[in-house]
Amino acid sequence: MLPPWDDDAVSRLAGEAPAGTDPLLAELAAACRLAGTDRSLVLGGGGNASVKGDFPRPWSPGPGGALWIKPSGRDMASLAPADLVPLDLARVRTLLDLPGLGAEDLPAALAACRLDPEAPAPSVESLVHALAPGRAVLHVHPEPLLVLAAQPDGRDLLAGVLGERFAVLDYAMPGLPLARAARGAIEAGGDRLHGLAFRHHGLFAWGETPREAYGRLREALGATEDALAERLAGAGRREPAIELRSDPSRAALLAPLLRGVLALPSDDPDRPWQRFLLALADDEQLLAALDRPGAEELAARGVLTPDHLIHTRNRPLVFRDDPAEGPETTRGRLAEAVAAWGREYAAYLERHGEDPGRVDHRPRLVLVPGLGLFAAGETPARVAVAREIGRRSVLARDAAEAIGRFEPLPEEEVHRMEFWSGERAKLERERRGPLGGRVALVTGAAGAIGAGIAEELARAGALVFLADRPGERDRERLERALSRVRQVAGDDAAHALPFDVTDAAATDAAFDEACRIAGGVDLLVLSHGMAEVGDIADLDPERLRTIFGVNALGSFHVLGAFVRRVRLEGCGGDVVMVSTKNVPDPGASFGAYSASKAAAHQLARVAALELAPLDVRVNLVSPDAVFGDDEIPSLLWKEVGAKRARSKGIDPAELPERYRQRNLLKARVTTGHVAAAVRFFAERRVPCTGAVLPVDGGLPGAFPR
Repeated sequence: MLPPWDDDAVSRLAGEAPAGTDPLLAELAAACRLAGTDRSLVLGGGGNASVKGDFPRPWSPGPGGALWIKPSGRDMASLAPADLVPLDLARVRTLLDLPGLGAEDLPAALAACRLDPEAPAPSVESLVHALAPGRAVLHVHPEPLLVLAAQPDGRDLLAGVLGERFAVLDYAMPGLPLARAARGAIEAGGDRLHGLAFRHHGLFAWGETPREAYGRLREALGATEDALAERLAGAGRREPAIELRSDPSRAALLAPLLRGVLALPSDDPDRPWQRFLLALADDEQLLAALDRPGAEELAARGVLTPDHLIHTRNRPLVFRDDPAEGPETTRGRLAEAVAAWGREYAAYLERHGEDPGRVDHRPRLVLVPGLGLFAAGETPARVAVAREIGRRSVLARDAAEAIGRFEPLPEEEVHRMEFWSGERAKLERERRGPLGGRVALVTGAAGAIGAGIAEELARAGALVFLADRPGERDRERLERALSRVRQVAGDDAAHALPFDVTDAAATDAAFDEACRIAGGVDLLVLSHGMAEVGDIADLDPERLRTIFGVNALGSFHVLGAFVRRVRLEGCGGDVVMVSTKNVPDPGASFGAYSASKAAAHQLARVAALELAPLDVRVNLVSPDAVFGDDEIPSLLWKEVGAKRARSKGIDPAELPERYRQRNLLKARVTTGHVAAAVRFFAERRVPCTGAVLPVDGGLPGAFPR
């Protein structure tokens, strides 16, 4: 059920809006945010909202002449008044009868109606909003409505639930067909209508204000929710008597195997694979739906609504896993299943006159009874949407079958929507970065260097795991680093993964968790480290063991866990170790750090020899004197800086400047410099492994030999 109206939210948005903003725009944004709290209504940037009016702008067309509408693909849950796109209302209304205007032309025609040429693309459903008699319009895709409407008698069933205030129509393709159907219903219904409901699509509600439209939407949604709940209760379906749980260890094994099978070969020898990210859903409700008799046939019938197609394709792949099988046998069966799905998808394209080579032949949803649902996507945001849509689609089809029979749209309508330019444009707006599809794990990510590297990799398109020590002491720093990465790349682009690198079992478990969350790890950055200042004769043996345990043995544990997953995936990968200038150019009273990092440095060189046959490149960056910033200062320098300064006979406050002055370029080395060097190797700009790239401003004693 949608939350009740919130006047405080309107006041807050009005206060945040630029001076002179009409109050109705703040009210509309508040309505969007309230509707966006129910993610099932607005999945993948779905849903829409608009308001008509005369808002003071230099280019305003006159009283009542503007239609302000949500941009296409914009998330309603975070919409602000300034995000709304202003359109010339009269021009939009003329499009419906414009001679020769086709579905492929509509996005460009609507773009030409913008009153602000710098505004983003408006929704293709702007036509319906322009035709609606109410000043304010809200549009969502509610699952209860879609479930009821997917019955063979869905139109009559839905009409009985919503009453005469809402006209119920059969499915029409968004854009011109939907707008023409809407115009006919609006003309027939007159003033009695509060909105429209389209089978296999969604619900429009309008009113004279956003608040009134929201109230009508909330009432209609409540009616469909109650009607579905009543029918499900009357269906007498019995839930499984035992608690259903996915096997986490099996899921962690299957994920990298599946990710490797789904990867697409490329013609670039330096980057031979185009990878997908995976996301797993395995809650008990989903497992119960996949466990029911006929679940496989039900999944193959079709999508709940064509609006989901760009994220999920026309149907999922169902794979029956056998826990008794070894990895190679499972890999072979997965490859056969994906290939068979691809052949069927190509045949589907050919049936509708589509070139099979136009798109890849990989499923976006893989249902595994007993384990859950794996979604595949090109970006962190897209795979998160695919997982949620996939999960909800399974449950919605299951509910529709429980109350009668799930009846999808005809295949030709599915194809028409899947390859409509107006729909595929949503994918074009979210392009892969140079590290798109990659999954990175950065150790020491709560530190200045690690946090900077994580931010840079996420900015380049990778999904990033930020790993550091568990426990209260480091939690706040790790959360701060995670927050900074998410501000740059979005909430789906980064995850915290605390574990102790000195604990082999904990390290292995962390990589299993990464596999369950994202499908695997193919880019490892070793940036953890611990230091101690002291002469050799004065070092505490236990402290020395601790430092070697973190810097050297910890690197061994993490590398081993990484390689075992890369072998399962079979698509190679990259390792970048953050070494130090102290390896070639050590300093006195810094033996514990220098020697342990030298051991890790040598380990990376050996790894370069061993892993080249797997197409795993192992390279190193060698920074010096990176102090971090005020928000995330270097923990290493915080712990040893004062002692290090005293060992050199200087004031600790002078240390950063002293290090800057000693390099040839007189450069202050920042976390951004180190991160850029790591990204250089991660993007495979040149074919190299075992290389060391100094990031130190030029220190002759540390020149690579």
